[in-house]
Amino acid sequence: MAIQVNNKAALLGFVGIVGIIVIYLHYPSKESDNQAALQKTSLDNNRKESLLKKLSDTNSRSGNMNWEELKSAAKSNAGITSTEVTVEVGGTKIFKREAVDSKKKTSGGTILFLHGQAFTSENWCKLGTLNVTAHQGYKAIAIDLPDYGQSAKGKTSDSVQFMLDLLKVLGLDIDKPIIVSPSMSGGFALPLLFQHPEAFKGYIPVAPVGVGKFNDDEYKNNKVFTCSIVGDKDPSLGAAATAKFSQMPNGETHTLEDAGHPCYLDQPQEFHNIMYAFAKKVFGA
Repeated sequence: MAIQVNNKAALLGFVGIVGIIVIYLHYPSKESDNQAALQKTSLDNNRKESLLKKLSDTNSRSGNMNWEELKSAAKSNAGITSTEVTVEVGGTKIFKREAVDSKKKTSGGTILFLHGQAFTSENWCKLGTLNVTAHQGYKAIAIDLPDYGQSAKGKTSDSVQFMLDLLKVLGLDIDKPIIVSPSMSGGFALPLLFQHPEAFKGYIPVAPVGVGKFNDDEYKNNKVFTCSIVGDKDPSLGAAATAKFSQMPNGETHTLEDAGHPCYLDQPQEFHNIMYAFAKKVFGA
């Protein structure tokens, strides 16, 4: 009888030990709980940081507040020098605005801004484009085309020769510029693009007029680096520009949401982000 009791006791003891082990394995210690909690917190923080970054990126692309901040930063840059002068181009007085950061030893390149029929160079000045472009390290030049703004009255009879003369007067016949050409100014930039592509470092057409005057082969054979930017609410000129410039071997096209014909006014932050990214690629600076 004594032997049987001891065997039962041993069995009960063994079962008890196994039970304790099972409980220990199934229910982690407080230390394990803390480690798991820390891991979860770390994952939550990483996810939070990722979401915040995405939100920040979205705001920087589309928020007018950020564009205002960029303008403010450029305005506070004491190194930026702005000038307004009249130059003579082929016997015609042309008004020119220029902004450059004099603190920078070298310029990243020159961006020449033309304008649409309803605007002048003053538009780029008021928008903040000239100062911000200079703040980004580029020389910014905007002109009033003949018969507009403060330039001499009277239309030019040869837009290509005018553009060649203009580039020479501005010293851009050697150091090639990126030319930004919205709407009506396509009548000046597009003929130059196809007759003298060597005059461009790059081209940023903004729904320019006249894209249909040139055939598909001319677009396909033109190797100028081109960055077309249009608004999604510009179904006529914008859509035509996208269709044509998408055929260029070194062309890229962008459509800005909730933007009309002058898309740079509706979405200034996104427009300028695209422009500066393109300039960096073209100038390599």
